[in-house]
Amino acid sequence: MTYSVVIPPVWNPSRQALNDILAAIIGGFMANTPGVVRKYWSEVPQSLTGEGPFVYQGPINEDITHDGGTRLTLFRGSLGYVDVLADPQETNTRCNAFADYMREMFTFNARISVGATGTGSVDAILQETALIDGPTELVQGNARLTDVRLEFEFRVQEGRN
Repeated sequence: MTYSVVIPPVWNPSRQALNDILAAIIGGFMANTPGVVRKYWSEVPQSLTGEGPFVYQGPINEDITHDGGTRLTLFRGSLGYVDVLADPQETNTRCNAFADYMREMFTFNARISVGATGTGSVDAILQETALIDGPTELVQGNARLTDVRLEFEFRVQEGRN
């Protein structure tokens, strides 16, 4: 038996759109709050001491569910904020600035229009779901660092033929 594969004429680049959105949010944060973040990494860098304080993007996992004529893709991920513990008071102030400002950034940018290749766009929801302020103290070489992790969800619901 021969099966004819159906090639979709369009696709939704929602995963790449999420990466672009996160980079834009961190870029906006860096522009509006100088000195709190020096660098943004789209993954955990090999050396944690070179660019602190910095933000890195953690892994992004997908859950996909289908219901009748729709597909829901739920992306779950995190952004980490790493700072040097040279002066704990300053570090705490910068960690709090990151936490407070990012909460607002996610609230004000909750509705995202994701451009589907070849069609109009798909609406998606981006929301912060948690902030974990560790008892985490990272040590690399002689540097003592702290890590705050923001968790988020990105929901993309699409219709199917």
